Amino acid sequence: MIAFLGFAVQAQTTGTTPLANLAAHLANPYTTTVLTNEHARLLDIPNLSGKTALITGANSGIGFEITRQASRGDARLRGSLVESLAEDILSRKLPVNILVLNAGRYLDAPFATTKDGFEQTLATNYFGHCELALLLLDHIAASGPGGRIVTLASPAEQFGRVDLSDIKGSKLGTSGMPAYGRSKAMQIMWSHELQRRLRLAGKDIDCFAVHPGIVATGLPNKVDLSYPAGLLTYVQMILTGQSPLQGAQSALYAATAPQLHGKGGIYIGAPASAGP
Repeated sequence: MIAFLGFAVQAQTTGTTPLANLAAHLANPYTTTVLTNEHARLLDIPNLSGKTALITGANSGIGFEITRQASRGDARLRGSLVESLAEDILSRKLPVNILVLNAGRYLDAPFATTKDGFEQTLATNYFGHCELALLLLDHIAASGPGGRIVTLASPAEQFGRVDLSDIKGSKLGTSGMPAYGRSKAMQIMWSHELQRRLRLAGKDIDCFAVHPGIVATGLPNKVDLSYPAGLLTYVQMILTGQSPLQGAQSALYAATAPQLHGKGGIYIGAPASAGP
């Protein structure tokens, strides 16, 4: 039986069990929430009957696995593109209890901007998801207590530099790692700030940024190999990437674990990651 496990990693943690070894590798001064088990097994999805989960990018990779596994809990699911999605959902009068912001692009094309002047990676990964979530925010709150907004982050945020004088990213000159890293850093910052504002407004919605780990999704097949980081990613994902099912675990935990109610604002990491 697999369980969701969250713990504070102590700098002096030692031991011989898989859990202790994992904790030792993660040792740092922050509190992080980690998914682990001695054996890789499916998560126990709680009963989600009567709930609706909206998952962007649900047709493949991590998003597909989040959709497939969440459906085991009997949640109604709707996967679609970001464009016109809010209008479609609102017109159908469907509740939205869980919103997973998963769709994204990664080093897949030369530098380009949208017609509105947004660098294409930032437009997809950050601005599109922010707009969708904000358009649905009141609807999520009205759909019932314990709403969740889960944002798929990445360790690539460490390569991102947020420039408020170029918020659209039009001066980046690249749609490579600087753009991707910035989009992920902005997603994490936004998730934390949204949670702060929701608490001040008294809204019963929990926001989580999650790191899925290195996952062998279809992204490597779309990477523009003219980017050095793209070539490295391609090799890394092929050789060491987790399955999409494994990569979906942190997002599933954030989206469904009852014990996380009221604990929004934390960064949930894969077993090899940590965050404040």
